[in-house]
Amino acid sequence: MTDDLLFTYTDRLLAPHLESNQRQAIIKEAGDLCKKTLRCPHCGAQNATVKKVPPMKIVHELYVKKHEAERDRPTHVESAGVAACSYFLHELPTRLHDELAAAAEEVDGLRSLLRQDRAQDVLNPLRVLELFRNIPDSDCLILDLGARPESLLLTSIICPPGCIRPSVMRDASATSSSEDPISLARNLSIGDKVLRHLLEGDYVLFNRQPSLHRMSIMCHKAKPRPWRTFRFNECVCKPYNADFDGDEMNLHVPQTEEARAEAAELMLTTNNLCTPCNGKPLIAATQDFITGAHTSMHIDATTHARAHMCTCMRWSGFFLPPPLGLDCSHHQPRICKQVISLLLKPNKFDPTEIYLQANNRSYDKDYAKQEVGCFGGKPTLGEKTLCPEDGFVLIRKSQLLSGFLDKGIIGESKSSIFYALLCHYGAPKAAEVRMRRACLCVCACACACACVCARVFCVYVRAHACGCIVRPWCAVPCGGVSRLHPPLSSFISRVGILRCCVGGLQCMKRLSKLTTRFLMNRGFSIGIGESTHMHASRDQCTKAHAHTHRRTHTSIHTHMTHACPHSLAPSCISLQRFCLIAHVTLSLSTRAHVCHFFLKTLRAFLHKKADNIAAVRQRLDLEPCTDGPETMKDPNAQRLCDSIDGLTATQLEAFVDAALHKFLGCVMEPGTAVGAIAAQSIGEPGTQMTLRTFHFAGVAAMNVTLGVPRIKEIINAAKKISTPVIEAPLEEADNAAYARRVKGRIETITLEEVAEYVRIFCSDNESYVAVKLDLQRIANLFLEIDVQGVVFRIVSDRKLKVKPNDVDIKSASLFHVYPRPDTRKPSNPVHLLQALQQKLGTVVVQGLENVNRAIVNDEGGVHKLFIDGTNMRGVMSTLGVLGEKVKCNHVMEVEKTLGIEAARQVIMDQVQYVMSNYGISIDPRHTMLMGDLMTFKGEVLGITRFGIAKMKDSVFMLASFEKTIDHLFDAAMRGTTDPIEGVSECIIVGKPMKVGTGAFSLLQSPPPNQQPPKRRKLLFDVDEYHPHVRSPLL
Repeated sequence: MTDDLLFTYTDRLLAPHLESNQRQAIIKEAGDLCKKTLRCPHCGAQNATVKKVPPMKIVHELYVKKHEAERDRPTHVESAGVAACSYFLHELPTRLHDELAAAAEEVDGLRSLLRQDRAQDVLNPLRVLELFRNIPDSDCLILDLGARPESLLLTSIICPPGCIRPSVMRDASATSSSEDPISLARNLSIGDKVLRHLLEGDYVLFNRQPSLHRMSIMCHKAKPRPWRTFRFNECVCKPYNADFDGDEMNLHVPQTEEARAEAAELMLTTNNLCTPCNGKPLIAATQDFITGAHTSMHIDATTHARAHMCTCMRWSGFFLPPPLGLDCSHHQPRICKQVISLLLKPNKFDPTEIYLQANNRSYDKDYAKQEVGCFGGKPTLGEKTLCPEDGFVLIRKSQLLSGFLDKGIIGESKSSIFYALLCHYGAPKAAEVRMRRACLCVCACACACACVCARVFCVYVRAHACGCIVRPWCAVPCGGVSRLHPPLSSFISRVGILRCCVGGLQCMKRLSKLTTRFLMNRGFSIGIGESTHMHASRDQCTKAHAHTHRRTHTSIHTHMTHACPHSLAPSCISLQRFCLIAHVTLSLSTRAHVCHFFLKTLRAFLHKKADNIAAVRQRLDLEPCTDGPETMKDPNAQRLCDSIDGLTATQLEAFVDAALHKFLGCVMEPGTAVGAIAAQSIGEPGTQMTLRTFHFAGVAAMNVTLGVPRIKEIINAAKKISTPVIEAPLEEADNAAYARRVKGRIETITLEEVAEYVRIFCSDNESYVAVKLDLQRIANLFLEIDVQGVVFRIVSDRKLKVKPNDVDIKSASLFHVYPRPDTRKPSNPVHLLQALQQKLGTVVVQGLENVNRAIVNDEGGVHKLFIDGTNMRGVMSTLGVLGEKVKCNHVMEVEKTLGIEAARQVIMDQVQYVMSNYGISIDPRHTMLMGDLMTFKGEVLGITRFGIAKMKDSVFMLASFEKTIDHLFDAAMRGTTDPIEGVSECIIVGKPMKVGTGAFSLLQSPPPNQQPPKRRKLLFDVDEYHPHVRSPLL
């Protein structure tokens, strides 16, 4: 490399704020330039290829034939290198030739094997060491070396001294003896550490492999019990993805106070009720708890109301409500609702007040429509509570006014009671109410078992009585009843018909909508009989028993409710609400944006209230009050406005304070490992997906890869995906013919698809290939193809090598193509015609490149195109397509067409689309973080060994991922310094991570009256040392 180029690359490498990938690109560019230089500009020596050849040799291919012309070419070198140039160009090749000739004369048969072009210049270690020592220091920067290159060679080897005394082999024997615990206990002294057994109340960590997300390891309070199994509440099984079929789990006991404090505050189950993936409650009621809660609403109030009250009296501070009346059958649901209300608010001094309204599974929408059908509009709150199935749940001030409890109300749903408690009063309050509910469910299940046993005994008595009546007729042969006692036979048949009709209607009323569809097709009576065998006999007014609907409850879906306010943490955001999705997906990237949207929403609500007050004052002919309530001239007018609108200044101040308090509680804590949480939230649902699945994208012929393969394509930023699809809206979306015409402009059409025939004609004078277009087919397919366009496509195809003079147009649908003989190698004319005929059929006469097919999709009269291909730029520029609304699922194609920001948005949308097809919801901020990580360098980088190497500079982090030896060796050669700041590096070296609780060394609040420390002067910052310059610090 010349001195000018050396200085240029040196300046580029010494530029400040140069990233590692840019540095490596500059070094690679300089290395490629040196490889192309065949002669040294300083000494004139040839620069040939250096190779590693087996077994362990490094050769310099200096004498190959391709370098002979370079040796004879004149060269211009510096004056100091003229002697060296003469040696390398003339003396060295001549001496090698003389040595080979002398060897061939001495040994017979060696002349044919010794050729100068086969000779190789072997680089032995001594010569390599000499070459390394001749490299100047200025070149070490271009070579990306952290030290002198000769330090890469081992010039001395450290050898251990010889063995003076040989080692003696000994048999296996114990090297340590266990101490006597009794003697150790007697000799205890102050300061000794004593290991104790696990006691009740100790914090322990449960873990089940594989640990896919943060909740795979949580903290529990130990309660030692006999036997050798781990036991805990079945509601906690879902975070571990565990069941009770012999799963193996690990138990860890924190040993230090710091570890216990972190486990109790961060990992305790009561502090991890919601998953960080989407904020959905993951530790919730399941199985018998749901059955018990549902059963408690249906039990006999006369028999078991006292048992419920006794259960509530187990806790202190309960205030039992007075009974509602003597008619327990009428007030049975009301008594059960009182018990549920006691769980939420045991007495009037308890500040717990929650509000909830939702539909449970038994809510009858048809009844609500019938009630308001004559008036129109939606049913009011009061009309919903009149549901005959009591399916509308209404809670006001922690009092259950209507509705029954099911999985959607107390289960793992954002419309559940416990989620409302969690959002409003925190995890301790929610855990306290759950403990009360658990005891109530146990009591309800016990009462239900008593009911079942009593009814089983009644059924047994009635069956015995029927047997006594029927037993005399059992000895009669078949048909004896009809022959011996015809009236009894007709009576039995009529009773059977009546039983089927009346009993069937009653069963149809009791069976839910989900159960009635399982009736048999062989007949009404058979279907009713086979479907109602598990229902106990009861009066008409009572509901079906809880244990008969176990399978129904396990499939209950959640319902949306407005009980919880808008907040920012994943546990407080309901992704089903479209108003929140706009806030989250648009501008939740920084804390400033979070505060902006919070204030914007609060301000809009207050402006709406202010407009209502202004309207009231205007109706009362009062002047507008803009300076505050203290400027009111008439206090009676103020009281009148407050009574009409229902909003006072005190209420407004309390509302703003409560909103601010909830907002600050929902902001993410500083130092939270959001990267790990986002990665776990996206990776953990992958275990719930089918490995390879395909989804029909609106039409039967277009399928899109989903599941794990699609997620892998997105994360790896694959340049070639299995099913690229472009969605193209049309300008005239309501015109089917227009859609087919635009489809013809985009879809790839070959000549053989629109040609009537492609034939070979031979005569004495000429031979050619005749092509005739099928104009009728072209018109039916709405294609814009004519003979001139087809000829232009044929001439433009480089593979055919057909000139314009070789094509003769005969008519509007017929033209001849004459073959052009190959002058380089003679060939048979028949073979030329056959090859030309085969290639003409594959010529693309209309459509875009890299587009396989296009399909018109009709969605309610709105037509759009689905294109299988990757030419997004061509689709956007096609006439008839709304280019600004074209979408593509190929991330790299979008980056090439629209830029890096559009590629980031596609990454986010595609991950959410794949997850939504499996019923999995992910917080949008997790996908936003992944999109930012893959695009923050200005290009889309996959999370692979190559992409991570461009994202990160840490050697330990790269070595922990893949290619460990290569990264460590390259870092040692370059002298790279790792600051050990990331999570992976800190784990490798055993250093506390600078995230979470390790983000600070000491956190202490200063006293409220403490003044900030004064700024101290520097040691030599005195005027006497600087008589002419006054320090700016003074």
